[in-house]
Amino acid sequence: MTDEAFFKRMQELVEQEMKQPEMWHALSFALADKFLGFTIVRAHGLITAIRRAHELGINPGGEVRGYSFDQMSKPPDELFEKLVTDKAEINRLLEQWSN
Repeated sequence: MTDEAFFKRMQELVEQEMKQPEMWHALSFALADKFLGFTIVRAHGLITAIRRAHELGINPGGEVRGYSFDQMSKPPDELFEKLVTDKAEINRLLEQWSN
């Protein structure tokens, strides 16, 4: 796939995502076997969530895994639109949020 075809397809996917309601998206970043960080953003889909993280300067690169979920309450401030790199801290905050 050429760069032009890739960017055209990405734009098509973004347009499709924008028709969906915003949801919470948990994004995990890694490079090979190295964990780079985790964040939660609000977006219409995975591509727009990754784009949001990039706009905020909290996308450290590498591979991205994303999960969308529909939770009514805002995540802890320490996770919302911030890159957290300590796994224990992430687990503590997620557990706190789920209770």
